[in-house]
Amino acid sequence: MVFIYHTIPSAFQNPFGLPVMDPSPPEYNGHCVCASPEYSPCVSEGEVLLDASYSARRRGGSSPTGVYTKVFDSTNVTLFNQGDEPSYGRQGNVQGSVAILKCRERVQRVEALLEGRIETSSLDAGAFETIIFRHEATLWDAAEPETRQPSCPDALDFSFTFPSTFHDGKETSPLPPSYSTTFFGMPNLNARCTYRLRIVIARRSKTLKMFAKTQVLSLHLNYHPRATPSDGISAIQNSALADIKLSPQPWSQHSFFGESSFPIQCEFFMPALKVFGIGDTIPFHIQISSRSASLQHRLQQQRPASSRPPATHPLVCVYLKRVVTATYRDKPVSRSQVIGKGDIPPLPVLVGSAPACDKELSFNLSGTVRCVEDAIQAGGFHVASLSVYDYLVVEVAPGNACHPIRCQIPVRFVTDSFHEA
Repeated sequence: MVFIYHTIPSAFQNPFGLPVMDPSPPEYNGHCVCASPEYSPCVSEGEVLLDASYSARRRGGSSPTGVYTKVFDSTNVTLFNQGDEPSYGRQGNVQGSVAILKCRERVQRVEALLEGRIETSSLDAGAFETIIFRHEATLWDAAEPETRQPSCPDALDFSFTFPSTFHDGKETSPLPPSYSTTFFGMPNLNARCTYRLRIVIARRSKTLKMFAKTQVLSLHLNYHPRATPSDGISAIQNSALADIKLSPQPWSQHSFFGESSFPIQCEFFMPALKVFGIGDTIPFHIQISSRSASLQHRLQQQRPASSRPPATHPLVCVYLKRVVTATYRDKPVSRSQVIGKGDIPPLPVLVGSAPACDKELSFNLSGTVRCVEDAIQAGGFHVASLSVYDYLVVEVAPGNACHPIRCQIPVRFVTDSFHEA
């Protein structure tokens, strides 16, 4: 390889006579260099949070690595990778071992069975049971030709996987979480979704060797599929409607109106996603418009004369409600319970016997609502015979003797929340 070099005369190197720049970098004085600004995730005075990045954080922490052992009369059942209570997530793997401590020579067969079922009962519709799924496995069988041991081994391993869905004959649904509730009253309603691991041991009888004695060992398993909202929740900074309009997070608006005897217009704003963690605090904003005479008349009807002063009567009530519906032979039975109450500032309204003037009034209220601690352990779900739905309910003049103005908004709760990274 040949390299050819050409030398350019100095007259052509700088034909315009410009000053020659020094190729070396300039010298910097360290004392004159400004320090980098300090950054903080907290909003300082004069600043407004426009948007934030979030990451998922699970309430349960890291996965357990211990063992759970259930001791029966002469048999121990051990579950691996468990804590104090057996609990599994979506498509969780149930791994364990059966240790037979006594009379292994009389054991003829050992089976393991993982099953899920839904049970509902009420005086209205009777009792009904649905088998969600059933997985079976033979751990040891003395009658099998491959069995060469004279007696059952002292330890037998098993492994099952929770299915992600099940088919009830009509539709395919996600596997519901473990759930149990009881509503008292007339009529009552009991509903539960349970998962069990069963170990079936068949032994020869001591006296009648032709007959076998069957022992069934049962363990309750908690199925707790985890889920996280796809976005976080932005708080209302200054309790003003302008914050909602400027917020980067989408908000949903729900409008509802009173009847002709109570002309009132309500605008309710909440996060548009409508999917929240069980421990989330949900912000909302309410805008109410009505005539002063109509509001005063409505508030005067809320409580009897012996109750608290009318000026302290709540004009608006916000709460969370769970509705449980059990269906048997196309006959639904529904019950509801309050699972959370809203925190909303009081709205004092002066109520007189006769208003001096009837004028247009407008109120703006901001507040929050969240589930009561330990009120629910799992989110809502829907299967053929049992459905659990959650709602955010807004009531105007809730204590009125007449029907209150009500808006019921479907929401969904999941196990985990979004938090700032």
